[in-house]
Amino acid sequence: MLAVVEHLETVGNPGTPCPTNRRPHLKRILLEKTKCHLYFVSDERKQRIDVLHVWDGRRERLPAL
Repeated sequence: MLAVVEHLETVGNPGTPCPTNRRPHLKRILLEKTKCHLYFVSDERKQRIDVLHVWDGRRERLPAL
C-alpha cells in the first residue's frame, strides 16, 4: 500500500478512470500483491488525493461509491 501511495504522490495523472454518477472524477489503481483496488479522487490544484475505499478486485461487484 505504501508503494502505491508513493506512486500516487509522484505521478502526474495516476490511476484508471472509474466514474460514477456521484463521483465523476473517481479513479482506481490496482494493488498487485493483494489484487485489491484503491479508489480515490484527486485535486491537482490543491495537491490532494483522497482515498475513498480499498476493495477486493476479485469481488463480482464494485463498491458503493
